[in-house]
Amino acid sequence: MGWQGSTLRVRVTAPPVNGRANDAMIGVLAKAFGVPRAAVELVSGRTSQNKLFRITRHSLEELRTILARRSEQGLT
Repeated sequence: MGWQGSTLRVRVTAPPVNGRANDAMIGVLAKAFGVPRAAVELVSGRTSQNKLFRITRHSLEELRTILARRSEQGLT
């Protein structure tokens, strides 16, 4: 959905049952930023609509740049 300040708003279609939505979100973020799934960590919000993920290996600015480039190339 896009950036709102330092927050990236994302939606997934997986149901919020047995952690499937959280798992789907980890997959989406890993693919979008070109990092392994192990580099994406759910920090808080396991059962909430609002979640906080940590993506290691990149700063916030680098993540913004990666996503912008992938978007320009039609890869997101």
